[in-house]
Amino acid sequence: MGGLATAANATSAVDAELFNRLDANHDGAITVEEVTSENHSLFERLLRRADSNGDKSLSREEFLASLVPSRPERPVEAKEPANLPQADAVRYMLLKLDANQNARIEKDEIPKQLRPVFEMLLERVDNNSDGQLDRQELSRTGPGLAQIAGRYVEREKVDVRTELAKLEKSQGAAAKRFDDTSGPLERLADPLQARQMFKELDTNGDGYLSEKEVSEVFRERSGRFTTMADRDRDGRLSEREFLDGAELVSKLFGRQMKEARKDLKAKKVERKSKSAESLTPGKKSQG
Repeated sequence: MGGLATAANATSAVDAELFNRLDANHDGAITVEEVTSENHSLFERLLRRADSNGDKSLSREEFLASLVPSRPERPVEAKEPANLPQADAVRYMLLKLDANQNARIEKDEIPKQLRPVFEMLLERVDNNSDGQLDRQELSRTGPGLAQIAGRYVEREKVDVRTELAKLEKSQGAAAKRFDDTSGPLERLADPLQARQMFKELDTNGDGYLSEKEVSEVFRERSGRFTTMADRDRDGRLSEREFLDGAELVSKLFGRQMKEARKDLKAKKVERKSKSAESLTPGKKSQG
């Protein structure tokens, strides 16, 4: 079960397809026996979130509900007004901890004194159970993150305004990497964000993305994307190949979203029309 919890921004159609693949015996429910051992803890978490009838399995409806974020995704710093010290403290802490600038907080980046807190946050918001916190997951941590950051800078005796300014200057455009909580597909539509995404995914800094690195965005479809974008067929993607492939995917996603909005609008008009007809005095069905 390579990606039990797909990104929160994945379309419902993708989530439904994932359910069908995981429901090995096609009985309309996913049980722990159908989940690989490394994903048992994640499955238990999804059960706690959505197993409404307590039968220790996830029906299609429960599974889809379990993938819906419990909090709306907002920029991480939006948990506190921008003029309060806590907002700057959150920004400073994230930029300081994220040493490799990949817009994720990983276990080996966490100081020893913060690890218990990090484990607690993983339990709450690490939807894909990858042992790290990306920008979407961090955006769902609630006010607690501001409190953690406030205690962190106080304990370290950090002059937040001064040190934050130094970090923003040294990191340049990358200092904005936690500001945007758009999903990966939305980010691909913007060439600048897609280029930043390439840098985030290129964890070894060799200028190429392996299929494993690509899977951070495309999950179980990483092989298909790599095959499509890998023009020289060397099994990896250069920045140019990734950007060209990203442009094609974003256009496809855009068309799908446009069609989905069109269908939704048509259904709303239909419901409104039926509601108006039902309220028309004296109107009866003709026998």
